[in-house]
Amino acid sequence: QMGAVSRNRISMHLRRRTVAIALFRGWKAHRAAAVTPLLLRKRSRRQLLSGAGIAALLVAATLSPSLVTPARADTSWTGAADSDWNNAANWTNGVPSNTGNDAYITGPVAPVISGAASGENWTWVGYGSGNSGAITIGDGGSLTAGCCFYLGANHGTGSMTVTGTGSFTASNILMLGDYNSTGYLTIENGGTVNSGFLTYVGRASGSSGYATVTGENSLWSVSASSLVEDERP
Repeated sequence: QMGAVSRNRISMHLRRRTVAIALFRGWKAHRAAAVTPLLLRKRSRRQLLSGAGIAALLVAATLSPSLVTPARADTSWTGAADSDWNNAANWTNGVPSNTGNDAYITGPVAPVISGAASGENWTWVGYGSGNSGAITIGDGGSLTAGCCFYLGANHGTGSMTVTGTGSFTASNILMLGDYNSTGYLTIENGGTVNSGFLTYVGRASGSSGYATVTGENSLWSVSASSLVEDERP
C-alpha cells in the first residue's frame, strides 16, 4: 500500500510537471502568435511608409520651384524706371547676368553703369533697322561682356562711352559696326577698355566703326593682335 501511495505521488508529480510544461509551451505559442504578427505588421507598415515617403519626396523634389531652375529668356532694356543699368525695373526680363542669352539695348534712354555690371552672352547695343542704343560707363562703373558684344548690329547704330574711372572688358569678341551697321566707342577722361581675341572696327562692306580715345590716362588695350578694320567678305 505504501508503494502504491508512493507511485501515486510520483505519478501526480509527473502529471503536474507535464501540465506545467504544457502550460509553458502553450504560453510560448500564445506569445509567438500574439506578438510576432504584430511586429511583422509594424515592420511592414514601416517599410510601406518608407517607400511612400521616398516617392513623395521624389515628387516634391520634381515639382518644387526651389529645386528647378527655370529657363532664362532674353532681356531688353526699356528705361521704364530710370537710367540705372542695375535696376531690374528697366529690363523686360531682369538685369543681364551672363546666363547664356541675349540682351538688347535700344531706345532714347541710355543706361548708365556706376557699379559692377555684366553683359549677357550676346549683348546688342543698337540692334535692328532704324534702331539706336547707347551705354555710358561712368566713375566707379565697370562692365564685363559675355561672349560677344556688339555696338551696332542688323542695320542699327550703337555707341558706348567709357569715362573717368569707368572700365569695360570684352575678353572674347567686340564689334564696332557689324554688317550694314554703325558702331561708336569713346574712351575719355581716364576711362579704360580692355578687349581681346577678336576686335572689329567696321566688320564688312556697308558697316562703319569709329573709336575715339581722348583725355589723360584714357586707355584702350587690345590683348591680341586682332584689331580688324573693314574686313571684306
